[in-house]
Amino acid sequence: MEGAPVGMVANDGSHLGGAIDSDSSDKLVCFLGLCDSYGIPVVSLCDTPGFLVGPESEEAAVARRIEEIFRIGPNLSVPLCTVVVRKTWGLADRRWQGAASV
Repeated sequence: MEGAPVGMVANDGSHLGGAIDSDSSDKLVCFLGLCDSYGIPVVSLCDTPGFLVGPESEEAAVARRIEEIFRIGPNLSVPLCTVVVRKTWGLADRRWQGAASV
């Protein structure tokens, strides 16, 4: 933006309806940490039904891994701006993944 670097975060609605799973939460935490380390502000384009719940998610320890997002987000030293593109909810259930990406 105006010649300055910005870290961009976005959800892909075609993958799991845009929901956050264990791998994407790990990736986000790593990316936010990288941006924070180098003083790069973050812009988040949010279009997500939240994070996945269910037996598979419990086996992958999604709740524990997503907790890291809740820990790192408020403690960033760089500016963070979120633009809600369509939706932003709390939880996602695999039964709704097809409907969420419509």
